[in-house]
Amino acid sequence: MAGYPDAWSSTFGASGTILTLGRRVRVVDAGSGERIDAIARNRGGLWGLAASPDGRRIAVYGDTGLATILDAASHEVLERLGEPTGPYDDMVDVAFAPEGRRLAGISGLATFYLWDVGTGEELLRFQAHTGLASAVAFSPDGTMLATAGGDGASVWSVPSGELLASMSDAGRIADVVFRHDGEMIATAGDDGVTRVWEARTGRQVVALGGSSTGMTRVAFSPDGRRLAASDVDGTIRVYALGLPELIRLARSRLTRGLTDDECLRYLHLAACPPAGGTGEAIEVPPPPTPSATGPEGAYLTTIRAGDLPGRFPSRPMERTTGSFTWSLSAGTWRMHQEMPDGSEDDWSGSYVISGDRIGLTLEEGDPACFGTTVSGAWSLGASTLSLAEIAVDGPAGCGDDPRLTTWFRALFQARPWLRVS
Repeated sequence: MAGYPDAWSSTFGASGTILTLGRRVRVVDAGSGERIDAIARNRGGLWGLAASPDGRRIAVYGDTGLATILDAASHEVLERLGEPTGPYDDMVDVAFAPEGRRLAGISGLATFYLWDVGTGEELLRFQAHTGLASAVAFSPDGTMLATAGGDGASVWSVPSGELLASMSDAGRIADVVFRHDGEMIATAGDDGVTRVWEARTGRQVVALGGSSTGMTRVAFSPDGRRLAASDVDGTIRVYALGLPELIRLARSRLTRGLTDDECLRYLHLAACPPAGGTGEAIEVPPPPTPSATGPEGAYLTTIRAGDLPGRFPSRPMERTTGSFTWSLSAGTWRMHQEMPDGSEDDWSGSYVISGDRIGLTLEEGDPACFGTTVSGAWSLGASTLSLAEIAVDGPAGCGDDPRLTTWFRALFQARPWLRVS
């Protein structure tokens, strides 16, 4: 849709219209792209807008520090809401409740507001985050609100304002949204990772990497089966979330079925689900959760050249760096490496947990290193697995090689492993 070069924000309004925000708020026909109306000139900085579900009201916000509610038909200002406390406390996001009678807003310094749209009455106010805030979203049933900021994301009960879950392991979050059923939220992180979480518990369900820059926006498809995310470079990624959809995509691109090894490597399943016909549901066991005896699950990390000593005297650097997927289940561990040059490698073996200690034994991979053991201390965060005190022992020429110890320490200790299932 051309002709609106100054537009930096948009949302759907009533009856097939699109609201765009540039130097003014415009109402545009979604089918033809024709401008229907211009609602308000930008006399200050307008940063974003939201439309009520019935399309009768529009909320805009910007550097006045306030949320301004307009009548969509008459353009009359109905309410000006918020109480900025000073610089950096402008309103940064607003969201209408599903029934349209309440408006949530969050300021730059993370003051959360909830107002009655009809009367302007303030229903809730509290400090949602430390540092700066970035986003607010209602659950589809209006009983929960999610906020995002410099210390992660949080989910709150409405109308009580009770904190239900806090997702602080992901660092600064730029955007947060609910899935259509309200059971999950998705976040866009400054670390380049898009994550999906259980809304009421804060348990991370999956972490989706791929961006070398920070993420900016995230959105579920209406059926919740796909997730779109954009980053600072302007790249939009669309992820398939459901296992049946992932299998369907993989089979369509491979033009064959997945092998059991591929299901184990990429889906973390011991055996592939049945192929199934068109529309046939595939029953998938729930993802593993940390057990009472150990950190069972699947995890992801990356080793970069900077994680190794400046003159690391080992294999060519590209063979020691890349992305790593590591799964732990029922006493067996498996690791898959994807190197910068596109080549791959795999290792596996057994593991034993004793309290906060884990011991790994290499049983498949480089034959010269069979029997090598890696041990250390482990601890679980809400969405990460961290290891420390890594020690390596094994056959002469492998387990006793200080270069291998250095590499294993970088692999397991350079940064926490992100839980992916």
